[in-house]
Amino acid sequence: MGSLYRINDATAYLLNVNNIDTLIQSAASTSIRQIVGTSKIDDILTDGKEQMETAARNSLSQTLNKSDSGIEIVNVQLIQADPPESVLSSFQDLATARQDKSIYINEALSYKNTIVPQANADAYKIVSEAESYKEDKIQTAKGDAALFAQKENAYSKSKKVTKFRLYLEAMEKVLPDAQKLLLGADVNVNNAELWIGNNTNSGNQEDNAN
Repeated sequence: MGSLYRINDATAYLLNVNNIDTLIQSAASTSIRQIVGTSKIDDILTDGKEQMETAARNSLSQTLNKSDSGIEIVNVQLIQADPPESVLSSFQDLATARQDKSIYINEALSYKNTIVPQANADAYKIVSEAESYKEDKIQTAKGDAALFAQKENAYSKSKKVTKFRLYLEAMEKVLPDAQKLLLGADVNVNNAELWIGNNTNSGNQEDNAN
């Protein structure tokens, strides 16, 4: 442990201090033993170093003030802290585990920063497509409703004509390729002679004749 000090009372220093280095070393050793005895070794070797230095400076200052040394401790620095040989391998494993933990956390954060924006983009796309589908269905439903209203209005004005037109539309859907003949109500189907010509074939025969 290293200590930075200055003399703030020259008279007290000259009267009460014989060997400054010995005095500070002895007081520092006493202070550091007290702190180490009440601290966890894991904290001392890792992230508790700064708190330990602060505690050592305060303890050392109190010891020197009690002896009226005229010395002010400006700073204390913990230069090196090694675990006992018997537990050295365990602390090395601990350091490795902490390093691995840091790596895993960074990898997880990197994955999060990649997957979350992609998930947001996918969600936005799905919502947009759903809104578009919804709007399309609404417009189709409005069109169907308007068409139905027109048919209903036409039916209310002329029921027979509307029924006949709807019948023709239905037959066209059911038999789209079949030829259809319209006969008046006064025509007797059993006595009528129906000639169904093939316009396409007739046209081909005329072409061949020419």
